[in-house]
Amino acid sequence: MSLPTNPSFLIFVTDQQRAVQYFPSTWVDANLTNLNALTANGVTFVNAITNASRCSPSRGVLATSLYAPANGLVVVGGTLSPQWPTLSATLAKALPGYKVGYVGKWHMTQSFVGPANVVPNKPSTLAGENATMLDTYGTPGWDAPDAGTALGWSPAIAPPKTPPTQDDPFTCTSNTLGGGPNSYNRNDARFAQDAIAFLTGLDANESFALVVSLVNPHDVWTDMYSGLLALAYPEFPQAFDALTGAGDFALPDSYSADDLSTKPTIQTTIRNNYTSTWAQNNGVSPVPTMLDSDDALTYLKFYAYLTYLADQQLQDVYATLKGLPQFDSTIVVRLADHGEMGMSHGGSMEKDCNVYAETINIPYIFSNQGMFPQAATCDAQAGLVDIVPTLLGLAGQTTSTPMQGTDLSSLVLDPTAAAPIDCSIFTYDDDYPVHIRAVQAAAGAVKVSGAPTTCAYKYAVYYQLDNGAVDTSTLQFELYEPGVGGEIVNLQPTNTALQAALHTLLTDRMAAIDDNAPAGAGMVTPSGWPATP
Repeated sequence: MSLPTNPSFLIFVTDQQRAVQYFPSTWVDANLTNLNALTANGVTFVNAITNASRCSPSRGVLATSLYAPANGLVVVGGTLSPQWPTLSATLAKALPGYKVGYVGKWHMTQSFVGPANVVPNKPSTLAGENATMLDTYGTPGWDAPDAGTALGWSPAIAPPKTPPTQDDPFTCTSNTLGGGPNSYNRNDARFAQDAIAFLTGLDANESFALVVSLVNPHDVWTDMYSGLLALAYPEFPQAFDALTGAGDFALPDSYSADDLSTKPTIQTTIRNNYTSTWAQNNGVSPVPTMLDSDDALTYLKFYAYLTYLADQQLQDVYATLKGLPQFDSTIVVRLADHGEMGMSHGGSMEKDCNVYAETINIPYIFSNQGMFPQAATCDAQAGLVDIVPTLLGLAGQTTSTPMQGTDLSSLVLDPTAAAPIDCSIFTYDDDYPVHIRAVQAAAGAVKVSGAPTTCAYKYAVYYQLDNGAVDTSTLQFELYEPGVGGEIVNLQPTNTALQAALHTLLTDRMAAIDDNAPAGAGMVTPSGWPATP
C-alpha cells in the first residue's frame, strides 16, 4: 500500500456516536453519506473502543495518549493538566511546516464550562479562551465558546420571553447541544464552517493536521427529556420520518431481553435514575422501570437523527477537502469519544458506568482513496489511546512526548499484519461511587487449561473504594464475547477459569502501563487491587 508523502490529517470526532449498531442497513446506506464514503475507501478497526467514558475522560485519553487515571482527567467537566502535551501540540512539534488546527468541542477545561447563556459571551471572554487554548494547550484555531458541556438555562438568567434570533451564533437553548437546522443553537454549524474556512485558507502545497470535533449526537436524553427538544429540534420527528429507511427501525433485543438482574447493580441504578427523571419531566406517575416501547423507539430514532445531522455537516467539510490539491495526500480519521446505550439493555440511556459495546465501541476509520481503493477491515484491538502514536507513525515521525498508546500504523498500511497489541484497557472513575477496570482481549491473548482462547473476550471489574483502596467486598464482574448475542448474558458465573486468566491479563497490563508511566502520572492500577478475582 502506498502511503502519501508528507500526509495531511483531517480528524473527525463526533460526541457519543457508537459504531453502527441497531440502525437498519437501509437507513445507514441512504443517510450516513460521510461515514459510508470514508468506509468505502478506508480501513475500519471493527474492535476499536474508547479507553474511558464519559466526555472529558475519553477526550483526555485521545488528546494525550495517556489513560485517564494517568493524565488525571477522570471526571466530566474537569481540567486537563497542561503538563501533558495535547494532540495538536504534539503534531505541531513533530511536523514542522504543517498548519495545525482544532475546531469544535473541547470539554477539557473547567473554566470554559458554564450554564447555558441566552446572550452572547463577552468578546473579551471568547478571546481569553482562545488564548488559553493556544498558550496553555498548544491548540491553534479554536473558536470559543466551547459546546456540549452544560445543561439547561443559567439559574441567574431567566429564559427570554422573546426567543433570541438565529443571527446570534452563540445563543443557544442549552450549550450541551450541537443544534439542528432550525434551532437557536447552531454550535455544530459554526464548527463545520470553521473547518471549511481552515481548509480553504490553505496554500496549495501546504500540509495540515486539523481536528473537527462536533457535538452531535451528544446527550440524547437531555434533548428529549429536559424540555429542550421543541426549542432545539422543532423539525423532529417529521424531518426524520422523511428519511429513507426511517420506518425500518426496531428496538434492540436487549431492550426487553436483558432485565439487568445478572449484571453489576450500578447499571439498574443508573437506568432507573434516567427513567425517573424522564417520568418527572413528562408528568408520568407511577414511575415505570423503563420507558415503554413507543417512547424507547422514539429515543432511538432521535439518536439516529442527531447522528444524521453530524454526518451531513462532516460531509460538507469532506466535500471541501475533495476540491483541494491536498485531497489525495490527506488521511481522514473518523472517531468518536464514546458511544450511547440507546435503549439497549433494559431501556438504558447515555454512557455511564458500563462496558457494553453500545458505550465503548466507536467509529475508528483511516480513509484515503489512493491507499484504499475498496473497503477494508482490521480486527485487531485498538483504542483512542493509540491515535496520536499512530498518526506520528503514518507521518514517519517520532516524539519524546510520553505516551501510553501504541503505534498501529503498520495495521493501517496492512490490516492483515500481526497486531502489535493483544488487548485494550478501559477505565471509569467518574462521579458514581462505582469504578471500572476492564480489558478487551484478542483471541489467543490468554490460555485456559493450557489452550489459547479462540475468540475475543471482554472482562470488567466493578468496585468501590474504602479509604482510597479497593473494597473487595464490593467487587462485581462481567464477561462477554464482545458484541456477541447483544451481550445479554453475563458469562462470568460459568467461566471462572477464563475469568481468572483475563483478570491476570488485566492486572499485568495495568502494571506494565504503570511501570512505564511518565513522571507525574497517576496510577491506572487502583490501590488495593486484588491479584485474583
